[in-house]
This record gives sequence, C-alpha cells and structure tokens, in this order.
Amino acid sequence: MKFVWVILAIILAAPRPVEAQNGVGEFIKGVAKNVVLDPTTYGPFGASWLGKQLDWNSSQVFFEHGFMESNADFTINGLPFDKPKSYAAGNGKVILISLPVLQLSLINNASVSANERLLIRRHPKHRKLIKTLGWVEKIAVNGYIGYKYSHRNFRQWQRNKDLARQNGYR
Repeated sequence: MKFVWVILAIILAAPRPVEAQNGVGEFIKGVAKNVVLDPTTYGPFGASWLGKQLDWNSSQVFFEHGFMESNADFTINGLPFDKPKSYAAGNGKVILISLPVLQLSLINNASVSANERLLIRRHPKHRKLIKTLGWVEKIAVNGYIGYKYSHRNFRQWQRNKDLARQNGYR
C-alpha cells in the first residue's frame, strides 16, 4: 500500500504548467477514468481467475475418488494433503486469491496513465508517441503479470485432465 502512496506523491509533486495545478481533481478523475475503462486493467485478473478456476474445477473429479488436496489454501483445516474445501468455498477462495492481481494491474495502469498525462502536457506534439509507448508498457507488464499468476494453474489443469482421462474418470 505504501507503493501506491509513493506513486501518488510523485505524480502530484511533478512540475507541471500553472493551469494544470488548478486541475488536480480533474487530473485524478482523468487517470481514474482511463484505468477503469482500460481493458488491460482486467486482463491479468481474468487470466489468474480463469487458470485457478479451471485447476479447481478439474480437481473435483479426484476429490470424488478420495484424493486429498495438496494446496493448504483449499483444505478444510488449512494444512496440505488434507480434505478439500467444498466446491463453493473453493470458488470463493479462487476469487480472493486473484484479487491482488487486479490490484497490481490497477497500480501499474494508474501510474502509466498519470505519466502519460504529464508527458503529454509537457510535450503535446508527441501525444501519439506517448500514448503508443503507454499501450506497449501496459500490454507488456500486464501480460507478464497475467502469465506469472496463472501459468502454473493452466499447466495443472492440463495435467489434471490428462490424469483423469488415464484413470478413466469422467
């Protein structure tokens, strides 16, 4: 959370033209609007949630056949290799585990949007270049965040499907 305040302090302390100083509220509203309407804000959360949800869904067939859950976050008592939570409780946990990923992309996109606005005010002739570089940064960073927080779950989902097929489950 400190990081958010540091970014906000840097943005607000950055030198800008006098007319911009009167519009700090408009500046923040503009940044917030850009972040909320930007699809790259939600991509990493979606990837994280989907990977975890597919992993959780594909594990259910094993639980029906007596297997234990190895991830302590998804067990009843919070210890690894124990009885899994109910399907509904697991779904809730999937969302809770994915929410910090949304926070990361919100912070990234807010800082990019704020910097874009400041740079465009200083260099209005380079608006297209600044916007393009902003999109490149958001796509690259949010793509990495989405991958980092989902790739293991997508792999586990595929392993679960293969193992279920080999064992003749569903």
